[in-house]
Amino acid sequence: MLKELDKKLLAASEKGSVDDIQNLLKDGADINAKDEYGVSAIHLATQGNHIEAVQELLAQKANIDSITTDGLTALHFAARKGYLEISVALLKNGANANIKGFRYGRTPLHYAAEQGHSKVVLSLLMAGSDKDLLDLVGNKACDLANKNAYFSTSNLLI
Repeated sequence: MLKELDKKLLAASEKGSVDDIQNLLKDGADINAKDEYGVSAIHLATQGNHIEAVQELLAQKANIDSITTDGLTALHFAARKGYLEISVALLKNGANANIKGFRYGRTPLHYAAEQGHSKVVLSLLMAGSDKDLLDLVGNKACDLANKNAYFSTSNLLI
């Protein structure tokens, strides 16, 4: 059960309100509090493409590899949406580029490739993402790019 301050922190992160995030943390909100789906402030700020909020949460030492009930991190969210700036910020702060989600066994690279986000794919590869990892049904990231006709993205993974 989330405390009221923690609920407010999640809402502020979803809106990208850096001032509210700072104030709520000063008042004692738990930076790593999660909702019933395991979604934390870093996930919500990422999902909304709120780079300043993500940077503030990272500066305040949010768990960068916090996972949802599906095993997804903020980097999975950023990669799937093609949020390059957030992906790079997460990677520079030590996010695990090879962590696999529980449901499909996919890494952030799988999600970026599946959506054709070539710049995010490149940033993940430069950060050491393993292009040969398989998801739960045996797909590499390049297979997912090919299935969706993102051939220029797929070529980056060969």
